[in-house]
Amino acid sequence: FATLLLAGDADAVLPSLSETKRLQNLLPGAQRKVLPGVGHACFDDVDNVNLLSLLTSAGITQSLTRASLDTPSLKPKTWLDRSLMQARS
Repeated sequence: FATLLLAGDADAVLPSLSETKRLQNLLPGAQRKVLPGVGHACFDDVDNVNLLSLLTSAGITQSLTRASLDTPSLKPKTWLDRSLMQARS
């Protein structure tokens, strides 16, 4: 599976920028996205962060929807599952 590493450049809790860079070097094919002006809880910043858009631009939703085509009995368990299944149809 594809890996997307997200870091807010205003993270005052953890060294997200250096940690995502370190992980990117360890994980083959991992993509790293720095979110400008976003802190540690980047998914709480709904004005600046759209997770579905980030996953789509990284090509992750496409790989997940292709995988779900192979398993048509997959039932959505989360909002992301539902969004991906809707995007597929």
